[in-house]
Amino acid sequence: MKSVFHLAALGTAAALALSGCGSTGSYESGSTAAPPSGSAMSGQSDTWYTRLVGAADDGAENQLRIKGFRQVDSFESGRDGYGSVWYSDATGQCLQVIAVSGRVDSSQDIQTHPRCRR
Repeated sequence: MKSVFHLAALGTAAALALSGCGSTGSYESGSTAAPPSGSAMSGQSDTWYTRLVGAADDGAENQLRIKGFRQVDSFESGRDGYGSVWYSDATGQCLQVIAVSGRVDSSQDIQTHPRCRR
């Protein structure tokens, strides 16, 4: 059961890459090639907000609020998803979170957005 949880925590893209059937195509489980740059598996973008990937969307929203973020925008993303933009007045950080079917699919610092301002 532990391995299922860990795959869910990695997110859809990382889980697909691990299974060898992701959009990256060239990275397969057991490969000696490095994971795609910037992917959850590369470790290069392992920040608190990228660790929200795989979490329930309401849990991620709670974490963002605890960290001082407020939602400043939202939008539909595909058939089963939606996106939200979050801003922290304290840090000036602007994050975009995409949720699909109730789980966070991606979370990234987008640096700027028309509604991300103090």
